[in-house]
Amino acid sequence: MNKSRNSTVSRDGFSYDGSKFYTQVSCGSRKHQIERADANYLYKLLTRQGPRKDRTPAFYRGQLIHYGVEPSNLKTRKAAKQQLLAAFENSNKKLEIPEHIRQIESELNDRYQAEPVYEVETIRQARWNQGVWDYFVKWYNYDETENSWEPAISLKNCLWTFQRFWLDVGMDNLGGSSSLEDGFTLYSSTSYQERCLTRCQGNLYEPEEADDTGFVGDDLDEISAGADIATTDIIVPDEIEDLESSGTDCSVAGLTYTVPGRLQVAVPHPSLLWAVPEALGLMDLTSDDRYQIVQLSLQTQKVNALQLLYRKAKNDTKEVSLSNVSMDNISFDTKDSNWINGWGNGCMICYNGKPAQGMLACSCRFKAYCMQCLQKLMNDHGNGKEGLVSCPTCREHVYAVSKTWIDRSPGDNRAHQAKKAEKRKRNKDNRMLAKFLRRDDGSRDMTQRK
Repeated sequence: MNKSRNSTVSRDGFSYDGSKFYTQVSCGSRKHQIERADANYLYKLLTRQGPRKDRTPAFYRGQLIHYGVEPSNLKTRKAAKQQLLAAFENSNKKLEIPEHIRQIESELNDRYQAEPVYEVETIRQARWNQGVWDYFVKWYNYDETENSWEPAISLKNCLWTFQRFWLDVGMDNLGGSSSLEDGFTLYSSTSYQERCLTRCQGNLYEPEEADDTGFVGDDLDEISAGADIATTDIIVPDEIEDLESSGTDCSVAGLTYTVPGRLQVAVPHPSLLWAVPEALGLMDLTSDDRYQIVQLSLQTQKVNALQLLYRKAKNDTKEVSLSNVSMDNISFDTKDSNWINGWGNGCMICYNGKPAQGMLACSCRFKAYCMQCLQKLMNDHGNGKEGLVSCPTCREHVYAVSKTWIDRSPGDNRAHQAKKAEKRKRNKDNRMLAKFLRRDDGSRDMTQRK
């Protein structure tokens, strides 16, 4: 499905994409689109105790704007949380959306429903911009003057095109995005663009494509210059077991994941899990969010993410570390108890020191690979097997999962370190208390003997 509505409609700093309301928050050079959190969930976040994973400063600053709490330009997470908590206390713990913001949202919804639907023909370029990829889109049945730059989140219903774009330009570029400078640009090949056009014309047989929306490109209105696009949301099914995959389209048909306190996000098809979440338009996810999304995605193909990725990888890496083996110039750290750091030992195929960026969803041992080796393993098998990787050990066609879906985020690491510090302090206090009690018992024995 390559259908998209023209424009995430905006007004007075708020925007709407057909399913979610956002406000824009700037943090340094980056701009974040922040959804409104449910008031009950927000209050629990503000009042919970103990070292737990917290949301980003941009998240809390965005809630100040969504709920009309002034001042809304606070710079730190602590100040924003204190301001929100004070607003809850002043409203008897029932924070309401101001009427003028409700009117803005109602108008944005009306404007969005009036927008026409467009079809993406191909992706011409990808540009690294302020920590995310933007995509230069050619619209089907429109000339080149209507091409426009679009964020990844706007292409969530166009990931057939997205997947093949990255296979065309090289997945190693996607894996190394953290070291890129703003303005770095990739260009798709002519053969890729021609294949996308053939698909739009209906001359390319794709088994997964069974969508019939009645779309007629010639009847579309003119695309406004510089407009964003948005896509329709997907309804959550009652039972995951009843899902049927839509082949290698952008997402699993009918499946979404609800981020706590936010709205739903589409669960990507397993063939796209080799890509980093941000490239798929999935921003500001906790490690728990990422795990749930991977689990749901793989479960549709009857793959157990817990057994094949998390638990198995943890045991494999610990076993390697304890054996203190050395492969060529790669030495495993015997003191490494954090299993994900074991990936720094390098790719299990080329052993050339390149950092491992992905693993395969199969039961084979020692299955962490660099992006270049994953690209070599990725084969376009056809007949519904697009996006599968041929495992070099078991020769099965399985899915690749990027390390970023599994790794801890900086916020997760901070919460983990705080939890460990609290545990050390608690153990120290318990030891001191036990020592005091033993000394006190000894004093009593001496007194009784006298």
